[in-house]
Amino acid sequence: MKTVRRKDLGEILPIDVSQQPRKVVKHLYNGPENWDPLIGHDVSALVAEARAAGVTATPGRDADLDPKARGTITLHRHHDAYYGPAYLRSLAAETTRWAPQTIFGRDRTLACSQDGVLIAFDRGNRCKVVTAFRPELPLPSVQPTEHDFAMEADSRWRQVVDSSNRSAGDDLGLALDGDRRRPSIRVAARRRRRPRDAGDANRRSGSPRPG
Repeated sequence: MKTVRRKDLGEILPIDVSQQPRKVVKHLYNGPENWDPLIGHDVSALVAEARAAGVTATPGRDADLDPKARGTITLHRHHDAYYGPAYLRSLAAETTRWAPQTIFGRDRTLACSQDGVLIAFDRGNRCKVVTAFRPELPLPSVQPTEHDFAMEADSRWRQVVDSSNRSAGDDLGLALDGDRRRPSIRVAARRRRRPRDAGDANRRSGSPRPG
């Protein structure tokens, strides 16, 4: 699999091999992310193939996968043949935008491609992709278009980049794995701007960490 190389960062590696099966199930197999146009293949057929190989994890959800399980080989193959090449192409595109962020104390870069993919990778001696996902639409239409995904990805990316406060970083932490429980960073930001009384402030709990 080809890697991405930038003059300022050097080589950017794909998702760590140990995490590839989990990300394939959580993102590539997740129907609402609609990877079909980007991989040139029917994702539902890949899910069926994984099921036939013994994979029982639910698409779109985090799963603890046995690295020795029979179906794990299929998940790695789907990463190398479909998911990996797709997110690396998006990352390498000349129109993809990049922005450094500090998330939970780690130096990372968040990239947003014009085909609606958000890619996060660690910066350091060996840059490596952490996750890549297409944000689910907060109000999905009956027939969402590629433009819809591009606009939603742009909205999430801009909300994080344009904000310098810590709460935006927490939202990005949740969004970096395409957390289905969050409608979008744009919506979350509007909710934060609503006035809170003293009781609300006392009841407010900390943001959970992404899986």
